[in-house]
Amino acid sequence: MVDGVVQIGNVDDISHTYWLLPVCVPSPDGVAEYMTLRGYDVTLGASQLGCVTTYCDAAGTAEVGRKMMERLVYLPVTPEVTERECRSMVFCLRDAVLATTNPHGSTDEKILTRDNNRVKNLNTRSLVTLLISLPVTYNLIYNGRPLLTFLLLTILSRLLWWGTITITTLLSILLLFILISGRTIASKPALERSPLIKHYRDLHTERPTPVNKPPLTEMKYKLPTPTTPQTILLTGVTGFVGGLLLRDLLINRSHLKIERIILIVRPRKSSTASARVTTLLDNEIFSPDGPVGVIPPGLITTLQGDMSKPSFGLDTQGIDLLYNNGEGGKGGGIKLTKIFHAAASVSFTLPLHEAAAANITPALQAQSLARRHSAKFIYFSTAFVHGGEVGSEERPLGEEVFGPLGESYNPVKIYKSMVSSAGSPTTQSLATTCMETLNFPNTYTFSKSVAEHLLKISSSSSSSSTNNDDSSSTLVIRPSIIGPSLSSPYPGYAGAKASK
Repeated sequence: MVDGVVQIGNVDDISHTYWLLPVCVPSPDGVAEYMTLRGYDVTLGASQLGCVTTYCDAAGTAEVGRKMMERLVYLPVTPEVTERECRSMVFCLRDAVLATTNPHGSTDEKILTRDNNRVKNLNTRSLVTLLISLPVTYNLIYNGRPLLTFLLLTILSRLLWWGTITITTLLSILLLFILISGRTIASKPALERSPLIKHYRDLHTERPTPVNKPPLTEMKYKLPTPTTPQTILLTGVTGFVGGLLLRDLLINRSHLKIERIILIVRPRKSSTASARVTTLLDNEIFSPDGPVGVIPPGLITTLQGDMSKPSFGLDTQGIDLLYNNGEGGKGGGIKLTKIFHAAASVSFTLPLHEAAAANITPALQAQSLARRHSAKFIYFSTAFVHGGEVGSEERPLGEEVFGPLGESYNPVKIYKSMVSSAGSPTTQSLATTCMETLNFPNTYTFSKSVAEHLLKISSSSSSSSTNNDDSSSTLVIRPSIIGPSLSSPYPGYAGAKASK
């Protein structure tokens, strides 16, 4: 165990795992920043974990649980992480805790230097020790003298290392005991008892395939060929799902007759929208030597904007491009055929008004733009829009919008309550009551469910006013828990960086 770090849950009871491992640390912001700067994608807040009072009617505020949740960070532990990388993550976590809990605000260099020197895997002395210890260990154990082997290697390591038994020597003894005599030694290094190492090994433990459930394989599908050229608008392209959707569109651009792809991207503090897209396309999954090939000039157009603002926060040039060739436009713009709206905030802890601004308002704007162009609108929602209801294989949850939300409440009034007075508890009481009564675990799933209702209402009202069936022009896709890729672009791909 790393001092100051607490893992949530009993590692010995783990039967399966996802790709994030929660640990409790004294200073989560500092630890996340420290490890991110050293190449580890440590995240905060992106989890369904919550206090007991979040999921039931228990009284009280669960103050201890809340404080613990505030101290959680999530480590990226996937089946593709090697044991060597997992060990390095343990030591980086240890260093991060030391650095962020130092009362003077800086890392104790003497402690870190001393500890780092202890855990170097292969230096000159340890290599010599390994080369000498392997044949000696093999011969002595093979002849039934494991105790003598241990004593001789202890003396040998002291002569060569001038210190205690090296980690390399201990691991070599352990390996040969397992391979030859099937025995293990009790004095494993403390690192071997780390919950993170146990978690890693559990990840790699083969388990039998469930009965009547064949192993999951890559889905094969045949895309229909459109009859007309396609101009596509895509949002959320810098996220995991949006980035892979862009890749698939580029790979199939000839078959799908795609002439142009428009991207709306929000700038960051140090990066413009164009710079962020350039960074995205520099990723190996978009390599010109791969399935994507060479992207023709002019195929991709990047517009800088903000989905939560009116007209997506576009400048005059962007507005002219998207709005001047649709219904009521002045001409000179483009004609969109499809809009894929994958932009969203996946944070589970946003206040109601921020969740509405990120996940509801942009969806309504994008649907309105699709209607202006008579384009197909594809909205990425989530599978967890049914509040506290739980489905089963015998009785799965339906594909329709969540009935109780629309039957017991007015989704339009719920939306107005969410955005009213920028988060005033008094004016948001209706939305808060609805969320708690229907047992939604967080504002993310709640906002997605409300968005589905409003999109359906908008489609129905448009159909009534135009005497046309507009419901088929909106398609809602509900992804479940999104983790590393099964096969494409390659097994284990989890994006350049997980979304925050």
